[in-house]
Amino acid sequence: MPDTLIIAEGDSWFNHPLLRGIPYYLKKMDRRYHKELLAWPGDDMVRFLQRRDYLIELRSWAGNGMIKHRFLILSGGGNDMMANHFDEYLDSAQSPFLNVTFKKKMAQLIATYDLVFQLVQQKHEDVNVLVHGYAVPFPRANGSHLGKKMKKMGITNLETDGAVIMETIIGDFNTKLKALTDKYDKVEYIDLRDLAKVKTNWNDEIHPKKAVFKQMAKRFHDKIQNHLA
Repeated sequence: MPDTLIIAEGDSWFNHPLLRGIPYYLKKMDRRYHKELLAWPGDDMVRFLQRRDYLIELRSWAGNGMIKHRFLILSGGGNDMMANHFDEYLDSAQSPFLNVTFKKKMAQLIATYDLVFQLVQQKHEDVNVLVHGYAVPFPRANGSHLGKKMKKMGITNLETDGAVIMETIIGDFNTKLKALTDKYDKVEYIDLRDLAKVKTNWNDEIHPKKAVFKQMAKRFHDKIQNHLA
């Protein structure tokens, strides 16, 4: 009988029409898990904060006597950093090819996470929150998310300069997200970067393959099991 609630709020890493995503594989790892999926492809942290669907869902389960453990897992930030306005953050004249606008966007993203954590702590102090910082993707020449936008901004060597950009973005995001989670007792950071270190791990520019998502789900599973033991 399920006694562990897992609310999954996020983007296409949590809900992909073909690849499924991390929560799908996580649900299969323990019969005690009850999953509520709020994630949508293309969603971002700003919308999470505005809608507060995760708070509504947590509140709806608060009085359920069958649920002994409640978890909120989050996948957000990728679309904030690399969706429609990605080209506005690029500058081919400087290294690592990211301008001050991107630095401000990163600061906004971390501040948004901070607000989400504060809201959960304030309203649902028993809930454990798990977050991740993605892995370093590989820009592709025909890739509409990364490659084409880099070339538009004069960054044509995707193998080297493109790699520097992505390593800088994902590295900085993981460092700042980890530092933020360290300030909260009930929030834990999960590093997934080592699970998708080569191009063959990726289904496209921004999504790992199913087998990699399964490995990533195992990381979340292990964290949850530490609380259930």
